[in-house]
Amino acid sequence: MLSGFLDIHVHLAPDTVKRACDDLEFAADVAKIGYRGFIMKDHHASTTGRAYDLRRLFPGLEVFGGLTLNHAVGGLNPDAVEAAIKLGAKEIWMPTFGSVNHYNFFGAFGLPGLVPVREVKRTSDATKRGLSILDGGSSKEVRPEVEEILSMVADANIILGTGHLGLSEIYPLLESTRKLGVKKFLVTHPEFSATMWSAEDQLKLAEKGAIMEHCANLNYDAKLYASNIKKVGAERCVLSSDSGQLKKGHPALAMCKFVEDLMSEGVTESEIHTMAKVNTLKLLDLN
Repeated sequence: MLSGFLDIHVHLAPDTVKRACDDLEFAADVAKIGYRGFIMKDHHASTTGRAYDLRRLFPGLEVFGGLTLNHAVGGLNPDAVEAAIKLGAKEIWMPTFGSVNHYNFFGAFGLPGLVPVREVKRTSDATKRGLSILDGGSSKEVRPEVEEILSMVADANIILGTGHLGLSEIYPLLESTRKLGVKKFLVTHPEFSATMWSAEDQLKLAEKGAIMEHCANLNYDAKLYASNIKKVGAERCVLSSDSGQLKKGHPALAMCKFVEDLMSEGVTESEIHTMAKVNTLKLLDLN
């Protein structure tokens, strides 16, 4: 079943925290399984250089990197995005750990049990140091630097991931991407605790051109996922492991269990094929 899969969201060592496996181990394993390829994600650094090395070592694998716009790369930083794209990035993620929405949910610029790269004191104005794409106050307009980033993503025809933005940011972001010509708008794990969007919102976003990226979140509810996939439609969804964390383990094993659990809740083999093979290949312009 996993032969031909393209997992567009894996976390591998080297990283600022321990991971279940490193780049070389994972690439060697999935090459044997028959994966088509994968995208490496890091919350604090570009993974484009690592992807280049793996493509040289495993010529049969389509391996790509990207950039997450957290504090470590200057936040909403067009210069960092330009460099990443020139180095071959296939996805730019909006802020994750550094987003205001993430901080408001978890109370820290990190996850429970993980020490942030730099400790941030929990002061009353901590959210002011969080990253938001909106241009101040209650405005629904995206920041000028975000528009600049979107224009670069559109020109390169690569994926824009929503990261850990709040829903009140995702809607105006999607409207801006449509105006600026971004064709690949990916709603990152819409069943994650900090980004838990209803089936109705997922459908509204999908009808506006977004794709739902259903990930194997920790302690996920397969029945909920299956229901959301059925309501939105497999043609507007992709599957990702979002794994490599110690608690989740090896991304390929996590993906295998994820697929089995979804199928046990009524997701068909054809729908799995569409989400994990057809749609992911389209996002990367692969045949």
